[in-house]
Amino acid sequence: MASHSNQQEEQRVFVIRHGERIDHVDYSWVGKSDRPYDPPLTEQGVREAKDAGCMLKERDIVINTVISSPFLRCLQTAQHICDGLQLPGIMTCNGIVDVLTPSFGILQQPVVPADNIAELGIKVLTFHQEPIPTFPEYFRDGMKRYSAEINKLADEHWPKNIVIVTHMFCVTQAIALTGDQVSFTDYCGYVEMSRSSKQKYDWKKVKTFGIEE
Repeated sequence: MASHSNQQEEQRVFVIRHGERIDHVDYSWVGKSDRPYDPPLTEQGVREAKDAGCMLKERDIVINTVISSPFLRCLQTAQHICDGLQLPGIMTCNGIVDVLTPSFGILQQPVVPADNIAELGIKVLTFHQEPIPTFPEYFRDGMKRYSAEINKLADEHWPKNIVIVTHMFCVTQAIALTGDQVSFTDYCGYVEMSRSSKQKYDWKKVKTFGIEE
């Protein structure tokens, strides 16, 4: 009988930034919020997230799981992507939160996710139980964290294809794992990466969208 043990496997990982956040449009929002580190999407951000779900659906690749940072803007984006892919809900990962530095406007230890996410129509299947990183965090430590978390999530779901919904510099670091560098990632910009062996991080860049290289 022929053996299939050497059959080539491939995993695709999509690392995508959230949609437009309200505090980058309404500068007074932070002063009015009791969660200034956790802005929601704007209406434009919602449209971007829905478009991202449609684009990923059009890739005609079976995507099994959507994993999101627990910040609200990411959870909202992830839910619209789930809707586009007709998936039942989201898993959260606390290791892919934004870099917790005052340089990014984070001035206190965040408490995430928000209590009312179910009321917002966000369906979380599994909440990550490990604590989020400790504030404040050095930028370089956040970038190292992103590399480790992307590889860890890919290993946990091997060989299934996954979407990781996160923050701009996590997308930047994902592209760095493929050997390239970028200067900017637009809202809902993403990189599609592939590899052919578990626990060997020879990532190849398949496709990018909204990326300035």
